Amino acid sequence: MRAAHTIGVHVHTASGSAPHKTSVSVDGHRVARSRKLSFSVTVSLGELKVGSNTIKAASVDRFGRHSSVSAHMTRCSTSAAFTG
Repeated sequence: MRAAHTIGVHVHTASGSAPHKTSVSVDGHRVARSRKLSFSVTVSLGELKVGSNTIKAASVDRFGRHSSVSAHMTRCSTSAAFTG
């Protein structure tokens, strides 16, 4: 049995007041959205494409100011063949 590999993303707004909206996306596809000051998201690494991937958290406050942070990671191919 194969274990599921995941990455946890924790988002916390440093301003002290709840944002208008905050979203987390993987390769441009939104995976979570919240209006809370702090929240967590679990991303399954098995669903990422082989190669370079970007996880981005973007927030907009009630005045329309934008802020974002990104992390880049590379997923290796998992297609290994056993010939023995």
